[in-house]
Amino acid sequence: MKKYFIISTMLVLALFAGSCTNDYELPYNDYDSFTWWSSPKLVYNALVRPDASNNGAVAVGTYVAFQDLSKGDLSHEWSITSGNSFLTTTLSELETANYERFINPKLGLVTTDKLVYVLFQTAGVQQVKIKNTYSRKVIGAVEINGVWTAEAIVTITVTP
Repeated sequence: MKKYFIISTMLVLALFAGSCTNDYELPYNDYDSFTWWSSPKLVYNALVRPDASNNGAVAVGTYVAFQDLSKGDLSHEWSITSGNSFLTTTLSELETANYERFINPKLGLVTTDKLVYVLFQTAGVQQVKIKNTYSRKVIGAVEINGVWTAEAIVTITVTP
């Protein structure tokens, strides 16, 4: 009887010792994300949905910085509505007027730069769109021809 007790105890201890390992290790830094940042606090990092609004308000002649902070993207682009311009990234925070001299004519209305400054020159409702593609699914993305595409539109009211 004593033999069975010792053997049973050894088996139970072996089970506990063998079951303490973690079978799955989360790969370090192996994920994709779709996120961005904008300079004024009034523009929010939220996906535009029919029932949600992320409107901000700025005056004509004001610029807003946007940065793509996404991880794992295959491609990305920023696009703006007509009447607005992308500025050069050499713009200093000390500049307070005459932003027109920093307009980057090479960019037009679309750029693939990660950091952009958008000069709002036209009053009304303006939009800045970010579009990224991924090889894996991310929150807010839809699959188009085997590539996951995520888009978000920031709507800004530009006042005269």
